[in-house]
Amino acid sequence: MSGARARRGPARPVDLSVVVENDVRPWRYPPRQEFICGDWLRDTYEPGGAPQPGPAPDLSVLITRLLQGDTALVGPPPAQLLYPVPHDDLIRGAIAGIPQLRS
Repeated sequence: MSGARARRGPARPVDLSVVVENDVRPWRYPPRQEFICGDWLRDTYEPGGAPQPGPAPDLSVLITRLLQGDTALVGPPPAQLLYPVPHDDLIRGAIAGIPQLRS
């Protein structure tokens, strides 16, 4: 589906974040991410590596965006599964992601 190995149609970037419900509901900062997959990590995955579970402050931004759209491909709408992120945690998560974006 993504990258040079896409077989049908043009390749599309795929980003996937997996969380365990108990790690984000009730909300606490920083949220914990169980698994992440994205094209920017391809060089890590191809030789067999994988990012380890751990704190992911930027999930505060991703969850906020998800709740704004409140649409699921399958299953209930995100607002039925996730609590809103407090504004201060949204700001902290956005600021925490700046160094990674700059590098």
